[in-house]
Amino acid sequence: MFSTSPAAPQSRTASGLGPRPPPRPVLPAPPASALLSVYRNHRFPSTMSAMPQPLPLPIPFPGVQEAPLVTELLFPEAQITVRGEFLLNEFATLTPDNLDFLRLYIKVRGNLKEVERILGLSYPTIRARFDTLLRSIGYEPEAADPRDETLRLLERGEITPEEATKRLKGK
Repeated sequence: MFSTSPAAPQSRTASGLGPRPPPRPVLPAPPASALLSVYRNHRFPSTMSAMPQPLPLPIPFPGVQEAPLVTELLFPEAQITVRGEFLLNEFATLTPDNLDFLRLYIKVRGNLKEVERILGLSYPTIRARFDTLLRSIGYEPEAADPRDETLRLLERGEITPEEATKRLKGK
């Protein structure tokens, strides 16, 4: 299913350890012009030691709806390459906006009101972004409780307590 291949055979000393071989050449194909702009002026080095920081996954890829299939994993310091077919989990394929929102949501321990405060957006906007995030990882968001809108209107002073009571009782 997969193979591991060290960069080069290592000579061993009497203690069983040998010097680390030089990094192997990397000959990636140039990216397609349709890739995201971060790839446009990227230069690919001839060795791993000169490799710049890895680029983020180009997700979503223009014109493609399916999730990518990873066929190679590289562990540069260990000089090991693993080849096979590997599926990315639902978090690895999030768009940058959804990933940033998820990071913030985790940072504030799931408090949407705090996300609202930090981003300076309305609660309905934050809730809509959260629902989009849930859908993107395969979950259907819970149906909104119709009483929530009444309580929001009351909280903002847009309706009176009497009107809120009538709406909540269904009259």
